[in-house]
Amino acid sequence: ILELGCGTRVPVVRQETECVLQDASAQAEQCEQEGASKDRVTLIRVNPDYPLNPRDPNRTISLQCTALVALESIDLEMQRLQIEEKQFS
Repeated sequence: ILELGCGTRVPVVRQETECVLQDASAQAEQCEQEGASKDRVTLIRVNPDYPLNPRDPNRTISLQCTALVALESIDLEMQRLQIEEKQFS
């Protein structure tokens, strides 16, 4: 789950994202108990001022930067992984 720039002024988006994280995590745990492969649900919260998720810090990656910086960094890393993958195949 990727949340970009949702601050505290209008908390409803942050609260909804946290609820989705909770619901998806519960679903993943149920599937795992039924024999499915172990899946992990993670919230990536990008916010230069309020990146933390005190409600579920163990399932949250907090990035204290702007959305543009985060997306550019993710893009660079994906490009690097693609190059690496081509080198080893």
